[in-house]
Amino acid sequence: MMRAAIHELTQRGVAEPAIWMSMERNMQCGVGHCGHIRFPASVLCPTARWGLASFAVTDPCFATPRSRSYWEPEDSEMETKPRVAIHKFSSCDGCQLAFLNAGEALLTLLERVDMVHFAEAGIVDPDAKVDIAFIEGSISTPDEQERIQRIRENTRILVAIGACATAGGLQSLRNLANAPEWIGAVYAHPEYIHSLDTATPISRNV
Repeated sequence: MMRAAIHELTQRGVAEPAIWMSMERNMQCGVGHCGHIRFPASVLCPTARWGLASFAVTDPCFATPRSRSYWEPEDSEMETKPRVAIHKFSSCDGCQLAFLNAGEALLTLLERVDMVHFAEAGIVDPDAKVDIAFIEGSISTPDEQERIQRIRENTRILVAIGACATAGGLQSLRNLANAPEWIGAVYAHPEYIHSLDTATPISRNV
């Protein structure tokens, strides 16, 4: 979302130094002294007041299509870097947020891999062929059953991350009840709910 907004602003003629990014989600102290707002070329915190940083400084992370994106390596680099994807299924998004909250460590990782799908970060290519795919969430709908099969076919190494992907997660509580009866009791129009009677970990499906 941030990158899309930056692109639109620059297309409308707003100068890059005039665009300020809010990085407070990376702060732990809340006042700019914890040192957790970091980027490869510079340390913004505590110099960044209240987590605000000029786009001119954060450009490697939020580059517009006019310049090379930090997420998109040069063609020569892509030949040697493993292609990585992060996919979401039935879950709370917490595992994906853990990647984003890694901050500087994530940026270091992105120097070494070609991230081709990570919807939470704005990189969307769900059917890309990759070397490594990280999977968040359990399988709880017919659509997810089909999608995990496609991902498995396009992936050399598949890694399940988090409680939902490895054990079913909270949504697997439905496995202990009569799922159709439960859905009918909760939803006024259960015919619109397309879910499986059980929620299962990734290993049960691929």
